[in-house]
Amino acid sequence: MHDAKFNSLVRRAGLGIADVTDTLSIFPRLARRADIQVAVRPYRDSLRAIIPELLAAQKAKDVARWDRAAERAAAQWDAVYQTYLAHAATPLTRQRIEKRVAMLLGEHAH
Repeated sequence: MHDAKFNSLVRRAGLGIADVTDTLSIFPRLARRADIQVAVRPYRDSLRAIIPELLAAQKAKDVARWDRAAERAAAQWDAVYQTYLAHAATPLTRQRIEKRVAMLLGEHAH
């Protein structure tokens, strides 16, 4: 993934999918908070609906369709991420969230 734009797209879409499929969650403490669960529910519902579209596009070998679905998934992840940041209890918690996401997005070398 030498193309930075594609790399970011795939990683962000992957984080969105992981957020709805990984029962351990990227941020387990945040995931347990009722206020955050309510706030991210619409984005997670959208992500769940995008997963079959990604699979169908992959099966059909339709790159353009896959790219469109991945862009939607990445946008939903961006919204989830912003929600996590907005609900951080302290500035230190916000920093930890930002650092973890940066690492997961491959930005740890910067």
